[in-house]
Amino acid sequence: MNPATIRLFQRAMHLWLLGVVLCAVPEADRLWQHPVSPVTQGAWIPVLVAALPGSDRWAGLPAASLLLAMAAYGLWREPPRWVALTMAVLYTVLLHRSWLAATGGHWLMANVLLWNVALRERPSGAFEARLAHLGFTAIRLQLCLAYAMSGLNKLAGTSWRDGTALLRVASDEAYGPSELLHHPALAAALGHGMLVLLVALPVALWVPALRRTALITALLFHLVSGIWFHIPDMALAFCAVLLCWTSPAEALVVTRATLRFKALVLRWLGDGWAALAVFCSRNS
Repeated sequence: MNPATIRLFQRAMHLWLLGVVLCAVPEADRLWQHPVSPVTQGAWIPVLVAALPGSDRWAGLPAASLLLAMAAYGLWREPPRWVALTMAVLYTVLLHRSWLAATGGHWLMANVLLWNVALRERPSGAFEARLAHLGFTAIRLQLCLAYAMSGLNKLAGTSWRDGTALLRVASDEAYGPSELLHHPALAAALGHGMLVLLVALPVALWVPALRRTALITALLFHLVSGIWFHIPDMALAFCAVLLCWTSPAEALVVTRATLRFKALVLRWLGDGWAALAVFCSRNS
């Protein structure tokens, strides 16, 4: 556990939150304000929030707006624990109001946000250090558990073992890719490869000699599947959480590359704004 890795992971998590919530805002009425998802029972955070006076009035766009502001702050600096807890609560409430539109990545992030309350980039004191280590380890275990359970559930059925699972997915126009329907052998090979990956990752990530290879393989797998099967929100959620496995050197490389890209974008925006101002002044 090191500050560079923790901060990289936290920024990635907050960036994912910003993107997902912003993309959902246009559908806020059906997702949160007057949700089409049936009300669920048993989850303790939504139950406690529902008991608060007037929760239905703010558990929609107001909650999403506050969550966006807190996530944006998290990109700038590490939020205090009370802010991290508020973010976890707000996100969980919104998720349970729109669970029909959720993926495994959304549910993974709900657990990760809760454990992130314990995580600190630079803990002060022995107790804070132990608490931060608990949160960090729990987030890693949560990710490995997601992979392991996904792999075991697939192995328990027949469609993944006989190679027909991806053909079923490809036949659904909402996902695709329909090209797989014409290549059943390729679909079977990809399906079996996915099974091996899901079962191997929870072990390989804990082995230092295999960690970098496992991390790169997992990131590529999620990015390709996110594009190919039109599930970028799920893919990017797993990519964000995977960054908690980066080494200090790897985290610094990614952070510096991100900062260079940010500076380049800001320079482009500044040049574009200056060019627009010159054009407007000449034509006024």
